[in-house]
Amino acid sequence: MELSPGAEFAGYRIESVLGRGGMGVVYLAEHIGMGRKVALKVLASDLAEDERFRERFVRESRLAASLEHPNIVPIHEAGEVGGVLFIAMRYVQGTDLRALLREDGALEPRRAASIIGQVADALDAAHERGLVHRDVKPGNVLIARSAATTGEHVYLSDFGLTKRTSSDSGITGTGQFVGTLEYAAPEQFEGKRLDARTDVYSLGCLLYECLTGEPPFRRDSDAALMYAHLMEQAPDATSVRRELPKAIDPVISRAIAKKPPDRYESAGGLATDVRRALGLAEGPGVGPARGRGSRTIFAAIAGLGAVVAIIVALSLRGGGGPGPGPGPSSSPTIVGPPLGSVVEIDPSTETIASAIPGIEISRGLFIRPCMAVGEGGVWVLDGPAVTHVDPDHGTVEKFQLPHQAAFPLRSIAVGLGDLVTPNSGPGETAVGAISRIDPATHRVRTIEFPSLGAPTGLAIGSGAIWETFSGGILVRIDPRTLEMVRRFDLGGNVDSLAVDDQSVWVGDSLDSSVRFVHPKTGQASEPVDVSGVDELAAENGSAWVLDRASGTVTQVDPASGAGQTIRVGDAPTNMVAGLGAVWISDDGGALWRVDPLTGEATSIEIGSPLAAIGIDKHHGTVWALVYR
Repeated sequence: MELSPGAEFAGYRIESVLGRGGMGVVYLAEHIGMGRKVALKVLASDLAEDERFRERFVRESRLAASLEHPNIVPIHEAGEVGGVLFIAMRYVQGTDLRALLREDGALEPRRAASIIGQVADALDAAHERGLVHRDVKPGNVLIARSAATTGEHVYLSDFGLTKRTSSDSGITGTGQFVGTLEYAAPEQFEGKRLDARTDVYSLGCLLYECLTGEPPFRRDSDAALMYAHLMEQAPDATSVRRELPKAIDPVISRAIAKKPPDRYESAGGLATDVRRALGLAEGPGVGPARGRGSRTIFAAIAGLGAVVAIIVALSLRGGGGPGPGPGPSSSPTIVGPPLGSVVEIDPSTETIASAIPGIEISRGLFIRPCMAVGEGGVWVLDGPAVTHVDPDHGTVEKFQLPHQAAFPLRSIAVGLGDLVTPNSGPGETAVGAISRIDPATHRVRTIEFPSLGAPTGLAIGSGAIWETFSGGILVRIDPRTLEMVRRFDLGGNVDSLAVDDQSVWVGDSLDSSVRFVHPKTGQASEPVDVSGVDELAAENGSAWVLDRASGTVTQVDPASGAGQTIRVGDAPTNMVAGLGAVWISDDGGALWRVDPLTGEATSIEIGSPLAAIGIDKHHGTVWALVYR
């Protein structure tokens, strides 16, 4: 299928062709509703005609969309329109490694190590989720446009055709070989089981090409190239480029060993040895930046007596699955962060990255604070008051919303450039309203919806702001104008809401049920019964339902209904989805993490009662609010 500039497809307007390959065409396109530029990959028609390939493509694209990492190109949407498969990804302005190597030839070692290190970080993140990329090649390594020749931000793309580690081989059930011959591992040709070491092999080939300007094997035919990967040893990189240190040869040799057990166990292990072999110390220009770097807030807190309480060792304890809660822990007593603070938690290390005190919040039966992260800070909503925490400067500023709510506000959302919360309008009859808060000035603009009743939930996703009102009303709001563009009368009681890029979910706490709502048509599914509905979160098209009374979360799929119910703790307070997991805060001092694929629940001990949580997708961290 060939699309011309100006053509509309799957809600996108085609602008130009970015590239072509054996599996399809990649276009520069613009989302018609949101005005967002994307790289739109439309797969070849012969692949779409294969039923088993279609099913695998949709399933694995959903898995790939769960990957949230600074060096992985985010997937916005994947699906099928008129029998044509497509996947929409972030459009990265810049170049790819293939074009860079073609133009510049072999790279300077420091630059090569930086690129390989960032790709390795992306691969390790995928491998932790049990996903194998299986097509690591220069064309899938995107380099964001930069004025400097070092310090470039690198993205690994094309995760829409990843493979689960538990899958059997490199040959798909449809007979399709997935990979690129110049960089494919021997087991991909042999039809054997693939795992993280398969990608390590491809990364080793990539490293060789970055340092020498050519892949390790070049042959005149595909058969000869496959034989070389299976049987022949690649020449040393130093025989091609003599100025390289000899220490790099055994590193590459280990990475592209014929047998997986002889290779590096992880891509990060390879990247570390590359830096050592090339004589590069950790520092500027080598590897991607980790987190925010040195935080001003830590320097400020270091002088306080509370520093002993906030620098803690976090321990991980197992859990998950229905049944009784976790038993007594044998871990040492953990001294938690100070009461009335927000803490930033690094999920990869399970440690507190920073803690900012001075948060005044309420605790009560009908008062539950909530928080959102983005637009320049951490935002805590507590009744009609909003607290803005600036993580980079450690400042805390509290301000009141202009109109007193007639009900406890419990929704604040960040996204699409907006910070919004439901509110009561200024008039006595203007019960329903939405407030947009300027993140820089804290000025509030309130838009009234006087005929809709009291707002009960608010969320941002699927390119819009969504709000629910008493009486079973769901509305779609334009994020630019804050005008209501669609109204869906669902009926019944609707008092909770969750939205992601694929779905809208509403919950009814009175009859303990949830419903899926199609974001475009507003068509609602039949209610799915669960044990209780206190919080909703949406992740990759599924809903997660928190029941505080039982201390459980339940996954609900739009096609199959209620699925696994997972025990998470005795006193859960808040829930959010992101960074490839579902997160639950607990009044008992734990942060729970649930893997959406396996249902495994683990807890990170914080040591202080948690009131609410939020996700910082940009930095890959979790923020938690500690009760005062």
